Amino acid sequence: MARKRSSAVTIISSIGIVWGVLALLARLLLKGNLELITSVGSQLGMPGPFLAVSALFIPILWILSSIGLLLGAKWGWWLASWHYMCGIFRFGQAYLIATGYRVLPVEGSKAVFAFRNVAFIFIYGCLLLFAYSTGTRTWCRVETIPLARAALLSGVVLLTLLGSVSLAVHFLFKGAG
Repeated sequence: MARKRSSAVTIISSIGIVWGVLALLARLLLKGNLELITSVGSQLGMPGPFLAVSALFIPILWILSSIGLLLGAKWGWWLASWHYMCGIFRFGQAYLIATGYRVLPVEGSKAVFAFRNVAFIFIYGCLLLFAYSTGTRTWCRVETIPLARAALLSGVVLLTLLGSVSLAVHFLFKGAG
């Protein structure tokens, strides 16, 4: 029996591909955009070029995970799972930075950034629920992996990768001024 791709997979994957391509083009074609990312990274004590390269990584991840989901590939499901978890982590971290590491609501100009980050956490949470839904898991042939095991494995791999990158950046650039 042939598998049938749901319309939700088609719509979300198509939006992901278009969004990823537009974000990648914006970051590559707008030289000032990469220069701004580099200067912000330098102000935060992070190597600017590293932050600029990492800013290109997210749109590429959007494109690859969306193509994998569209094709129904196992690697696409895993990549999407990691990507959506990473999105929750990134915007959670951005929320904490925007609010000065306070969970309580803030006022003024920081409130806009806090609200934006909460909205993106919600969006990525919905995307993660979509990835772990029975239809999507069946389409990508990962329905035999228990949900808890898949979520735990995705989280462990994500945190390991994030930790490895953080350590590598620390040791490679600790002497950079």
